[in-house]
Amino acid sequence: MVGYTLHDVQKSISERGYYIIKRPSHLTATYMTENQYEFSEKNEVKSEFFSYGKPGNSIVGTIIDRKQVPDDFNPGGLRWKYTLKVKNGSFNKLVDKKPTDEVVTLTPGNLCIVTGKEDVDAGLKAVPNGNVVGIKYILERPSKQDKKKTVKECKVYNFGPDPELNNEITAEDL
Repeated sequence: MVGYTLHDVQKSISERGYYIIKRPSHLTATYMTENQYEFSEKNEVKSEFFSYGKPGNSIVGTIIDRKQVPDDFNPGGLRWKYTLKVKNGSFNKLVDKKPTDEVVTLTPGNLCIVTGKEDVDAGLKAVPNGNVVGIKYILERPSKQDKKKTVKECKVYNFGPDPELNNEITAEDL
């Protein structure tokens, strides 16, 4: 494809109605041989679960997936569950739904499940998969409807598309 101009590609598309773009060899994946498929700790995919432990807990990661699942706290209801590929973050571990002083540091590259809350869902609604986002637990306050319950307020940050996932072929690649 080297040596072709964008004009040549556009001309070919207009003549045929389509154009096949071959992926440059430096972007082609190298696959493992059968002997390299090993059930070992180095090949294990680890998944973590983010907890809203104490104010200040946060996670930064790339949205990989999102789906609605049955809500354990609201029978018959649904809640959003997000899968993030971790960039960084930490949270206080929960024991019997109460935060401890034990801080869990998330491992970059691992997958982490984050359950939605009203403010998290509202923030992530317009953010597409593949974007890097940050979720930070800001404060805990009494619920307006039920003073016996508390609400954990979070802020969501959108850092834009993850450059590590950008596999688009540009005119320079042609």
